[in-house]
Amino acid sequence: MAKIEKLWFEDGRIYICTDEKQVLSRPLEAFPSLKDATEQERQDFKIDRFGDAVRWDGIDEDIHISSFYETVEPDYDNEIAEAHRNADIHIHDLSMLTGYC
Repeated sequence: MAKIEKLWFEDGRIYICTDEKQVLSRPLEAFPSLKDATEQERQDFKIDRFGDAVRWDGIDEDIHISSFYETVEPDYDNEIAEAHRNADIHIHDLSMLTGYC
């Protein structure tokens, strides 16, 4: 398995470069703790001794290299997201779908 050699953040994404010189990235939305972190907190990471994971002690976040092989990108323009942005749906409306206890 490849090992993480370098990690950086750019344009709302997290990137890694492996020892096989492969560059992989994921949107920060895939890792909410990192998305909400400050730039200083994001830069305070350690690549583990096996090179297959990254640890952020300050925000209690761990990411394994396998997370970067996920190719499905979040779909921010789906029907539910659009309804939420337009305030067409409210959390209390969801109770109609589940019934009451």
